[in-house]
Amino acid sequence: QPLAAVSDDFFQRFVYRGCPFVVENCSSTFSLRGRFPQDRSEVEMSCSEMVRALLVVFGLLSHWIITRSTAVVTGPVRFLNLPYDGYIQADAALENPVYRLNSEGIFVPLQVQISNAPPSTRLFTLTGTSGEYDKFRILESKGNVTLKKANPTVNVTTTFTVFGIRRALTGFSDYAFDTTQLTVNVVVKLNAHSPQFSQSLYAGDVSSDAATGYDILTVTATDADNGTSGTVSYSIDSGDDAGLFSLASQSGTLTLVKKITDTTVLLHSLVVKAKDNGVPVRSSSSKVTVRVIVPTTAASTPTVPATRKRSTTVAPTTSEGITTVTSPTTSGSTVGPTTAAPLTEGPTTLSPTTAAPSTEIITTSPTTATSSAVPSTDGPTTLSPTTAEPSTEGPTTLSPTTPEPSTEG
Repeated sequence: QPLAAVSDDFFQRFVYRGCPFVVENCSSTFSLRGRFPQDRSEVEMSCSEMVRALLVVFGLLSHWIITRSTAVVTGPVRFLNLPYDGYIQADAALENPVYRLNSEGIFVPLQVQISNAPPSTRLFTLTGTSGEYDKFRILESKGNVTLKKANPTVNVTTTFTVFGIRRALTGFSDYAFDTTQLTVNVVVKLNAHSPQFSQSLYAGDVSSDAATGYDILTVTATDADNGTSGTVSYSIDSGDDAGLFSLASQSGTLTLVKKITDTTVLLHSLVVKAKDNGVPVRSSSSKVTVRVIVPTTAASTPTVPATRKRSTTVAPTTSEGITTVTSPTTSGSTVGPTTAAPLTEGPTTLSPTTAAPSTEIITTSPTTATSSAVPSTDGPTTLSPTTAEPSTEGPTTLSPTTPEPSTEG
């Protein structure tokens, strides 16, 4: 009876056989009586066919309710978080997710997403183009990619074309789709760690006249992964525009490979990189500063001659009871006479005089002191006090002594 209230036009479009009908009784079969344009005969059909017909009716009613309660979205759709590069271990279990690296370098399950599409309208499909595309699948409504068949082949990369569809709610006006590429790399073990430098900044010095091949410093980095994923290699990433330096890929030693000719640039700032050998490849960076030392030219220092004292034999001379004593001299000086008091009975003491040591350069010409020489201008000469033996027989005559020629330079 309720179905009879629905318009004939509705049943002609959607209901079983396109005919309006009513249910008279229900047993093992349905007896249907309806109004037919040509034939008003009774029609009988099985119970299962009737159930299917009712499901169609309820489905259409539900779709009508959804389209009236959901806002219609129009415009293009676009994939988000590109690119889609996935990784999975060869020993992964079925339904395990394919992973991708996020912006922070952490593995997360790969999920494709599109913009401008409500969740209830999204639909995702994969079309394989190369590799083992039959071993993976995508969840149609969520976009997660998982392993469908076990034992994918190591080092095989599978490529897919992904369709992201926004399903239509009210005809074709709100239907849209986008496509992109997705790759899945099968690895022995996921490369979970990046190399880490021991220092964030390295500093070294090099002389501007250093020869090529001079080792300046060494950088070091370690990786927590095992096997080949933990093998680290080094390179200069930036800062060496002049090509002065080389970084050994295995040892991390920074070497001067070109003579430094421009001494106006005294500080070189480099960025060095350490990368591992895993899949995907991971890397990290550190800074290096190299200071150029320019040697200064030593100023010429005047040579100061060594100070030498020259001893001169004091030769006392006697002239008519007057004792004349020559004073010690230095090179280049002439000894002048010194007159002592007349000799009397008893001991005679010579008065001491003070002579300053000369700092003049000693010449090689020997000099002979005489009693008639010009008095020295080098200052007072000090003679050690001398005590003479008491004379008992008149004046005491001192023998003249000629000083030995000097051999000092």
